[in-house]
Amino acid sequence: MPKIENSAILLTVFAVISFLVSLSNPVVVFALAHYFSPEEYGVLALYQMLSQSSLLVIGAMVNLIIAFLLYVEAKKAGASKWLWFLFGLTFGVYALIIQSVLVIRQQLVSKKIEQLVT
Repeated sequence: MPKIENSAILLTVFAVISFLVSLSNPVVVFALAHYFSPEEYGVLALYQMLSQSSLLVIGAMVNLIIAFLLYVEAKKAGASKWLWFLFGLTFGVYALIIQSVLVIRQQLVSKKIEQLVT
């Protein structure tokens, strides 16, 4: 499988996982509020708060890794590396998707120009 297809599959998996995680919060809150006693709800709410905090920390680490990857790729391409770093740090997976689409588009344009020249 070419490198572009592997990246596209990986980005799709990350996007689906982040979407599913965002959907899980209302379900957990509903279950905690309606199915448990107030004492149990307090303990379970604490566990939910801890799990959400850990997800935020993990998300921040993932965004930092993505920002570094975008920095390296922008440096190779001669683009603004700090802008891509900040873009990756802020938007995470979405910035990686945009960068991948731009790289694919650039490859297609260069291939089309090459075909026109020959």
